[in-house]
Amino acid sequence: MIPSRDLSERDAELLKFPMRLSLVVGFLMLAAKLFAYWITGSAAILSDAAESVVHVVAVGFAAYSLWLSLKPPDRSHLYGHDKIAFFSDVPVDGIISAPDASTIYDVPLLFDGQGLTEYVMKTLHLEPRQEDLKEWKEFLERLKNPEKEVTIALVGKYTHLKDSYISHIEAFHHVSGATRIKVNLRWVESMDIEKKGAKLLEGADGILVPGGFGDRGIEGKIAATRYAADHDVPFQGVCLGFQLATVGFARETLGLKGANSSEFDPKTPYPVVDLLPEQHGVKDMGATMRLGAHEILLDEASRTAKLYGSTRIYERHRHRYEINPDYIEKLEAAGLRYVGRSDRGRRMEVFEMKGHPYFVASQFHPELRSRPFRPSPIHLGLVKAAAGAK
Repeated sequence: MIPSRDLSERDAELLKFPMRLSLVVGFLMLAAKLFAYWITGSAAILSDAAESVVHVVAVGFAAYSLWLSLKPPDRSHLYGHDKIAFFSDVPVDGIISAPDASTIYDVPLLFDGQGLTEYVMKTLHLEPRQEDLKEWKEFLERLKNPEKEVTIALVGKYTHLKDSYISHIEAFHHVSGATRIKVNLRWVESMDIEKKGAKLLEGADGILVPGGFGDRGIEGKIAATRYAADHDVPFQGVCLGFQLATVGFARETLGLKGANSSEFDPKTPYPVVDLLPEQHGVKDMGATMRLGAHEILLDEASRTAKLYGSTRIYERHRHRYEINPDYIEKLEAAGLRYVGRSDRGRRMEVFEMKGHPYFVASQFHPELRSRPFRPSPIHLGLVKAAAGAK
């Protein structure tokens, strides 16, 4: 028996909640009674698409909308959409084209331009909010029409799998959409720096050392932080990058040869990065890190506070080690100012290097809360500094 497409009041309520995705017969099915299908196979051949729909409907699934990997047709000639609608028992207004887009940020406009917004609101019996996409269009226009370009060297351990850094990639897109500054990422494997030297960073307008785990490539990341410090290249460190920049500073500026994180060298004479106090008794490593958003208080006079427009922020964390408080006084006296702290000043969260154009790093992950209309402030600062340094 084929379910009716008439939505009950209860169904409409269920569909308002986040929808679980499951893969069935080549379709992505949304919600319990399926709001939509995405036809992924033989999209260029409408008859194949129509036949696929017939087979799925025959086994008991009813669609409210179909999204096909086709270019949107001329609305005066909807033969292809009409044919799909006829065989699938879906209104022609529910047949949506989903072709490849130049950027994912095109997709909302692509769907809205085909009337999907109105169709969804009507089908789910939702009240329209009378909102337009003006702000989104303005963001997209700035993203696609940059006035400047910068090259940021991303020094990582997993650069062969760039999706490992997708949050940073999107954070830079958000910055570009706010500033009209296009960010070209140069992917630099930290192990390559260990083998070939920091010359791999030459010509970069800025350097980002993101998070990571394990001791592989650590010295290459530290070398990248020192290159940025010694050559006045705008720098941003995140999580592990924050910790390793502190290690590099301790070695070179304080003269603490052999300084390290106890994570990588348990016998280091100078553990400037050490295990969080509450982690010492932890044996089960699963889900025991310091996680989630925590309150951070920023020095009012700091560059970071100006970027955030506030002295009180909340950012997300994912770490097990932290800056050893026994070394804070020496580090700050030498010019590494910890301008952001949490837990009543006990934990170091953000530092800025005195006398450097832009050398800012954070224990937290600002990229995780970056959004198109609200880019990560520290990424924004890096890109602006890189553009100003050209």
